[in-house]
Amino acid sequence: MLSALGPLVVYRVVQDQYRAQPGLPPLPAVFLQQRDEPGLPSPLLRALLAGELVASLSLLAAEGKMTAAECAAQALAAGVPAPLFVMLWARLHPPAE
Repeated sequence: MLSALGPLVVYRVVQDQYRAQPGLPPLPAVFLQQRDEPGLPSPLLRALLAGELVASLSLLAAEGKMTAAECAAQALAAGVPAPLFVMLWARLHPPAE
C-alpha cells in the first residue's frame, strides 16, 4: 500500500504547482529537459522514491511513532532535498484551522 502513496503524493504536489504557476511547461517536457546523471536514477524515479518515503514517514508521524523532526531528519539523510520535504510535509500535514 505504501508504494502506491509515493506517486500520489508527487502527483498532488505537481498539480498544486501547476495551479500556482500557470506558465510552467507541460510535465513531459520538464522531465525530457532534465539530464540523467551517471549512476543516479532518473529524475522521475527520484521524485517517486522521495514521495514514497515522505508518505511513509507521514503515516508514522500520524500514528505517533515518529516526530516531525525525526521524519525530517530521516528524509534529509536519505537525500530528499529540504525544500521538497518542506513542501510535501506541508501538503500532507496542513495546519489545523
